[in-house]
Amino acid sequence: MDEIRQISELGEIEYHLTVVEFDFLWNRRTTLQEQSRMDNMIKIIDAFEENRWQNQKASRTNSACI
Repeated sequence: MDEIRQISELGEIEYHLTVVEFDFLWNRRTTLQEQSRMDNMIKIIDAFEENRWQNQKASRTNSACI
């Protein structure tokens, strides 16, 4: 659960840095350690994007009620 909370608190800058690092690793031959890191990064990226989508959806719903 702590990991999910940390992901939801991930800032926009950290998100973009993680995406850049993932893209860098994606375009090269990677070690097993780097592949493991990429697995973790994609979880973080997916969770951040899901959280952002949920926040946008809630924001649209709240503005429709006003």
